[in-house]
Order: sequence, then structure tokens, then C-alpha cells
Amino acid sequence: MYSPRIREDLIPPLYRLAKARRVPMTRLVSDILAAALAQVRVEEVQEVEERVIREPRIGYRVVNEGEINYYRQEGGIGHG
Repeated sequence: MYSPRIREDLIPPLYRLAKARRVPMTRLVSDILAAALAQVRVEEVQEVEERVIREPRIGYRVVNEGEINYYRQEGGIGHG
């Protein structure tokens, strides 16, 4: 498994923070990365939602036929 290196200048503050919280450094780093990735995902979703609001181009309607969802739009049908 790939194990990326942490920059040397980040080790001391991470070590001190882990000691202060009484958690292993690996857990601290994992928690920090998970929170950062979640924030990035939220920001990406917000960006897409804002773009859709600013530039509405095509309206879609979900039509459930059996177990297949169809997204109907003007002039055609796309499968979802």
C-alpha cells in the first residue's frame, strides 16, 4: 500500500497536537485529512449547485419505468 511522506516541518506541530489530544499521530492525521476532504467535497457540490442556478439550461424529470430511471429532457431521453 502507498504510504505518502508527511513534510518534515509538519511533524513537530502534529506531534504536539496529538500529544495534547492524547491520540496517536496516525489517527490525528487521518481525522484532519478526512475533515479536509469532506470540506473539499462540500465546496465542489456548492460550486456545481451555484453553476446550475446561474445557468439553467435543460430541465430534467425522472420517469421510473420498472427498475430503470429515465431523465426526460426536451428533444430526447437520457438513461440514468
